[in-house]
Amino acid sequence: FGEMIRAETPVTRRRSISAELIRAGIATGARRREDTLRLAIWHLESGEPVDEVTLLAAAQFANIASDHALAERIARPVFETNGDLHAGLELGKAVSRQGRADEAEGLYNQLGTRVDTDQHRALLATQQADNRFLRAADPIGATGILEEARAEVTDPASLMMLDSQLTIMLAFSPDP
Repeated sequence: FGEMIRAETPVTRRRSISAELIRAGIATGARRREDTLRLAIWHLESGEPVDEVTLLAAAQFANIASDHALAERIARPVFETNGDLHAGLELGKAVSRQGRADEAEGLYNQLGTRVDTDQHRALLATQQADNRFLRAADPIGATGILEEARAEVTDPASLMMLDSQLTIMLAFSPDP
């Protein structure tokens, strides 16, 4: 019933309602992760500006909640505005998890030029390998991405992240 009313409500009225909801949400204090997601959605619907930190947190929560279409809707404008690596990673995850492995691969290749630390390299490599392994059904390519990143990374925590992902992929590959 609510969806029908929402569909018949004029755009200007929906934006006005979303703006009211934003003010109410901020006034009561958005303490839960779900509140951040709601605020981000209301900001998108109202057309009012919102800080990118809030949008990225909301996109991350949407991905965790397996609402990858919503995560894409939230992360894409942030990435297209400033090309932020973390926004790109959330967008890539959302696109990949919706079964668009080739599109995610193109995005990850684009993000490769924005990597400037070992941690960023490891984050990108693990997501890119995950996309290759699960979505593109290419375990050899996935392990190759991780091994290549491992050769470039010196930070112990980043190496551990890469080794953990490599171990998981080898354990679940068709020929462990």
